[in-house]
Order: sequence, then structure tokens, then C-alpha cells
Amino acid sequence: MAKKPTIGEGNLRRNNEILRLVDDLQERIDEAHRRYEMYFLGIEKSEPSFYKDDVRRKIRDLENEYIANTGIKYKFQNLKARYNVLRNYWERILKQKEEGTYFRDVYKAKMRDNERAKQDKVRMLMEQGMSHVQAVKFLEDLIKTQGQEAALAGAGKSGGASAPASASRPSSPPAGGNAAGPSGNDGLGLQGDKLDRVFKAFVIARKQTGEGVDGLSPDAVRRSLEKQAPQLRQKYGDKELDFKVVVKEGRAIIRAVPKE
Repeated sequence: MAKKPTIGEGNLRRNNEILRLVDDLQERIDEAHRRYEMYFLGIEKSEPSFYKDDVRRKIRDLENEYIANTGIKYKFQNLKARYNVLRNYWERILKQKEEGTYFRDVYKAKMRDNERAKQDKVRMLMEQGMSHVQAVKFLEDLIKTQGQEAALAGAGKSGGASAPASASRPSSPPAGGNAAGPSGNDGLGLQGDKLDRVFKAFVIARKQTGEGVDGLSPDAVRRSLEKQAPQLRQKYGDKELDFKVVVKEGRAIIRAVPKE
């Protein structure tokens, strides 16, 4: 014949059952918190309100239970307080998301805008005569020297960095900094379309760095580069050279490099 449980054994069994429910509530709160963080990070695509409502139902069920054990009651009260703090936090972030002020969303939007601005800037530089590789490299150099906001100013606007096809001939060579490169007259090929492309890129670069472009012309650029032809031939021999416009220490310069 089975032994009838005593009152003490009945209370212990009841306490264990209540403790199991409280532990289950803790797990559900942790899961709801994890789901909301995933939603705020953009991993979850919709608000996980089901988990919040589930926790609220479990709390309501436990509030209807008589909890005799002081330790279990204390743990349950702490879990309720934690849930209320988390719920207020979730509601605050949800409101910020709705208003468009949540810092993670603002940061992501700024990153998307900057990426679009970079693409617009590269496209604009290419329209002015730079190749895609030159435009990307030039923009990277400009961002390093002037900062992203200044470098991307005017991106997406038409005519933001127009380069003249020609300009009046100056009485002296342009101040191109460490300009280097020979002319087509000594067999290095800086003439025609190639000279025009380098000149346009140089004008764009000087505009972006805030340097003057008055008096610049393709012939002036060519004459300035011709002066360094002997040193370039001594350094590179008969290698075919290419000419790239870069920004160094806030100044636009033309640099001669062996063609790949």
C-alpha cells in the first residue's frame, strides 16, 4: 500500500513546481531579450512581440499562484522587475526607430548615404576624364587628407567638379607640387588624348584641394613635366610610363609610374 504523503512533502513538491515555473520564466525573459536585440541589430525583420506577450502571460499566471517559499518569491519579484526594465527599454528603442532617431539606424543610413556619395563622386570624376581606377584612388587620397565630409561635398550634384578643356597659357609652369613625367616629344607618350586626360584630372584635383586653376593649360602641364624627362628616363629606362594625379599632404600632384 502506497504511503500517503505528509503535509511537508506536499509543500516541498509544490515549492519545486513553483520554482520550475519561475526558472522557466527566467528563460523566457532571456529569450525575449535576445530576440529584441536581434531585431534592433536588423537580424530579425519584424518585432518579436510574441515573446514579450508570452512573458507577460507567464508573469500573470505566477501572480495568481500562492508562493509560500520566501526565496522563490524573492526571485520571482526580481524577475518581474527585470522584465519591467527591459520592457521600458524595448518601448524606448521602438519609439526611436519609429521616429528615425535610433543611433544604429542613423549610423546605417549615414553609411548608405556615404557609399552612394562615393559612387556619385567617382562617376562625376570619370565624366571629367579620369579612369575608374584613377577616380577611386584620387577619392581615397582626398578622404585621407581632407576628411570624408569635405571630400564628398557636391557629390550627386551636376557640375560639381567641372574641368575646362583648355585654359589660357600661363607665363610659368603650374605649381603641381612633386609633378613628374615626360612629354610625348621624347618618346614617353604624354600628348593628345593622354595629355588631355592627365590635364583634366589635374584640374579636378586642384579644385578639390582648394588650389587655384587660373592660367592652367595642357601645354603648361606638358612643359612642366618635360623638365623632368631626363631624370625619369634615368630612373625607369625605356619602360612605358603612365601619369597619375594623386593628393599628397593636401596638394594635387602628377606622378609618373611604370605602366603595368
